[in-house]
Amino acid sequence: DGWLYGLFLLWIFIEIIVGYTKYGFRAFGEARLIFSFLSFFVPFYLLNSKQRLNPKYIMKVIHDTILCCAVASACAYFLNMATGTVNDFVDSRGIRYIGTIHTFYLTILFCFYALKYNIVNVIKPREVAVMLFALAIAIVSKNRSALVCPIIVSTIVFVKHINVKKTVYSFVLIVLSLLMFWLIVPNNIYSEVQFTFARVLSPTTDPTGKWRLAIQAVAFQQALENFWIGQGFGGYFSFLVPGMNWDILFEYAPHNQFLVIFLKAGIVGLLICVLTLLSFIYRGIKANITVEKNTKTSVYITVVTVIITTQIIYGLTYDFI
Repeated sequence: DGWLYGLFLLWIFIEIIVGYTKYGFRAFGEARLIFSFLSFFVPFYLLNSKQRLNPKYIMKVIHDTILCCAVASACAYFLNMATGTVNDFVDSRGIRYIGTIHTFYLTILFCFYALKYNIVNVIKPREVAVMLFALAIAIVSKNRSALVCPIIVSTIVFVKHINVKKTVYSFVLIVLSLLMFWLIVPNNIYSEVQFTFARVLSPTTDPTGKWRLAIQAVAFQQALENFWIGQGFGGYFSFLVPGMNWDILFEYAPHNQFLVIFLKAGIVGLLICVLTLLSFIYRGIKANITVEKNTKTSVYITVVTVIITTQIIYGLTYDFI
């Protein structure tokens, strides 16, 4: 599978060079839009061979990374709320004190502990508290995709490990905890959260969903003009949406990582990207089948597979994480 990943990196490098011939050094600046994908697997390749063969070390790295990212995100939420700093932006959902990437980190921590409990039936009280606290912060952050996508993927994976007794216990615990949480949340935040998630399944009724879909339609038409190899990096974005009431030119990414890759790297780059993701997902599923069930190793393989699989869904609304 490493050769597919290498091929994708090579193709992106070629697109940067193509962009450089058109736009100069701007090509290197815009290429940062896909750096998250480039760096997604790199840390594992940086480990020496002995470390890569040590499952306990790998599991510790994964656990510490998930925990540290979630803790930092929670701290950012409360710090920004205390200082009145708007990390993301203000729209119809209200103020968002942290970005979607922070919500993703918090949700992955929640999914990690939930999967751990249901796979190995072992979870410490402090882990339960941290898990529920992370979920609560993720909900009030009002970043929908980063919360919904990992939970959907984790739920699909969870079916393999389903245990009726543990499932009911987990559901009741989460519901009761959220009910207690809502008792201390101000009414305005409760209303904003309700407004946010009421439109998850109907993006066209959401003010933010309307303009995103409109921009994506124009971006797709632009991508078709350079179908095979794309525009190259450096031209950034310029979308004039016809038939809208806004007399404005949109000059930012179209909230769809696959569309960005199609636009900048053509269908060739997009296919290599999708195949790379699918190859890692396949390896994760295959590894989970071969390892002993109900073990810590199974937990970590599952959570990494969840993170990678989530990119398929999450990439339709934002950049890869």
